[in-house]
Amino acid sequence: MEALPPGWIRERYTTDEAVIIVVWARYGGPHPASGGEPSRQATANATRDVRPLVKIETRTIEVPVSSRTARFRQAGTGDPSRPTRQPTHRTEERIVHDRYVERADLAALCPGILPDPHPDLSPIERRRADRILEIAQALDVDVLRPRYGWKKKIKVECLKESRLFTDDTFEHTWKTRETWAKSPADIRPDSA
Repeated sequence: MEALPPGWIRERYTTDEAVIIVVWARYGGPHPASGGEPSRQATANATRDVRPLVKIETRTIEVPVSSRTARFRQAGTGDPSRPTRQPTHRTEERIVHDRYVERADLAALCPGILPDPHPDLSPIERRRADRILEIAQALDVDVLRPRYGWKKKIKVECLKESRLFTDDTFEHTWKTRETWAKSPADIRPDSA
């Protein structure tokens, strides 16, 4: 099976794009770039395969506090020189209904259709980079913009795996993270 063309290589795919790719890769459907219509049975099978991989994005956003005092302060009628004790906004996690499938999940479902995302890394460096990303994801840390003190926590977890990491190899891999890491804020699905 040939690899997808460069215009179809991205970090996230919409569910419709993922279904089209799976129909092509697993069920002999038309090439994704051709715009052809696959059969209903192939589409149903691909949808069944993609459904467990679908993720829904959640974001933390600022929400105004709905209280009389907060509305009074927001209207600008309060005295700005007096310190306020109640916040005007609170942080809340909301579900954004952006359904997507990650590249790694799609590559595991259809091996060979997505080229290697890190072709310039040796196999051991790729394993180190992937492990750092797994640990950072488990700790909910952005590798490109870690909060203060989180690099050390990631390093401690990595050094527990002495066959893969030493102090120097972790530092070397961490310094080259610009080449192998993507920030969640920078990952946007491209339009095909």
